[in-house]
Amino acid sequence: MSVTGVRYIIKKSNISSRSISQSLKTKYNRDNNSFSSVLPTSVQKRLLPLYYIGLALYWGEGTKSGTTLVFTNSDPDMMLLFVTFLRVICKIDEQRIKCLLHIHEGQKDKKLKDFLVKKLSIPVSSFYKTTIHKKGKSDSTKKLEFGTISLRYYDASLLESIMQHINNIKSQNSSVGRATVL
Repeated sequence: MSVTGVRYIIKKSNISSRSISQSLKTKYNRDNNSFSSVLPTSVQKRLLPLYYIGLALYWGEGTKSGTTLVFTNSDPDMMLLFVTFLRVICKIDEQRIKCLLHIHEGQKDKKLKDFLVKKLSIPVSSFYKTTIHKKGKSDSTKKLEFGTISLRYYDASLLESIMQHINNIKSQNSSVGRATVL
């Protein structure tokens, strides 16, 4: 039976179905996964800089909603720092990391992927098909050397935990009325 046929029968039988958003949240929810990460409540003193840098990077460059951590940047060193935060502080499941590379026409997809695989220690199988942007009439001639890298980690609980920690930092600073040193 086709998907359309199944949908027809569900609708005809007045059976409610979940939205895509609800399905993804269920799929990546801590209670339904064999492995889920959260930020620890305490961090060793030697790891505090990495903890705060990881939160600040995500605060500035991460997607704040949904069920997936999405961190996008064009600097491979910044990507490495964020991946290190995920590995060391969050103790992630490496198999949930995926990467999407956006490049311009003329850039070498395989060369850039090979560089990023080595730099980030992420297998090439974790990369989605590269998005290649064609040059338009008004496009700048300046291209990002490494393209734009979008790192995705599928864990709704970790995203929620990171956002809670970021919101705690925000509220600490707003209650003082000026920027404070952490």
